[in-house]
Amino acid sequence: MQPAVDYYEILHVHPEAPLEIIKASYRTLMQRLRAHPDLGGDAAKAAVINEAYETLRDGQRREAYDIQRQRAVPASARPAAKPVTGTCPYCAERATREADCRRCGAPLTPLHRDDAARGARTLLRMPRRQALRLQHGWPSQSASAHTRDISTQGMLIETREPLVPGQMLLLECEACRAIARVVHRREEGGLCVAGLEFVTVTFARARGTFVSATA
Repeated sequence: MQPAVDYYEILHVHPEAPLEIIKASYRTLMQRLRAHPDLGGDAAKAAVINEAYETLRDGQRREAYDIQRQRAVPASARPAAKPVTGTCPYCAERATREADCRRCGAPLTPLHRDDAARGARTLLRMPRRQALRLQHGWPSQSASAHTRDISTQGMLIETREPLVPGQMLLLECEACRAIARVVHRREEGGLCVAGLEFVTVTFARARGTFVSATA
């Protein structure tokens, strides 16, 4: 088992993904995305995908790998602990009745998944690519980024910042201001491409049609 190899990245799943999701992602990679050698895929890449799948589908092997993986991640890059109830998800300041956190300025309006689904037709269509102001860690560290896709539930972004699954981000673009959690990430042409899930969000506009996207 190689600590430098992230099996979750290889299978495009979150580290907390259940076995059913891992199996579905594996089948997608090997069959629909034609990673299997019999379908024209690269044998070496298929071997790594198989190795990742065999490790993560076995409870004991997955637990041992998770411990090894956690030790391999620098402390500065590890995801922040889950916020305590009643605090800002980004900086952990005690939440108030105000719309924004008094400490870091993050929006505190939580995203309700049902509301997001119902509101999919109430927002203006957003450009697929927008400059994004991204902050991570506390005290905040800024990084440049761009959106690739935006939905009512999250976004897909690209940045040179080495983000990690589970990491909390404070972000702002033309479309919205939000606290978002990194759900998955991959390396692509020297960039980190990450799928983000909104935890809290305030949209800039609330009329029109929203672009359909999956982050």
